[in-house]
Amino acid sequence: MPIKSYIAWPAPDKAASLESDLLQIPGCQLLRAENRDLLLLVTDTPDDPAEDALLQRLEALDSLQCLSLVAAVSEQEAAA
Repeated sequence: MPIKSYIAWPAPDKAASLESDLLQIPGCQLLRAENRDLLLLVTDTPDDPAEDALLQRLEALDSLQCLSLVAAVSEQEAAA
């Protein structure tokens, strides 16, 4: 089960829209930055194909300007 964390930058004037969009996607959890217009996104998917589908869905969001991977852990890495 891949668990990944990203920094998500909203498109200009789309912060509220991005937050709403991300909260509607299963497997996504959010933390808001207090001093910046960005979000910390944590994803948890059951397998690699589901992670790939989630990433495609995230990249298709008009409210998202940039998504930067911060950390990733797979089930095999966590077991080691």
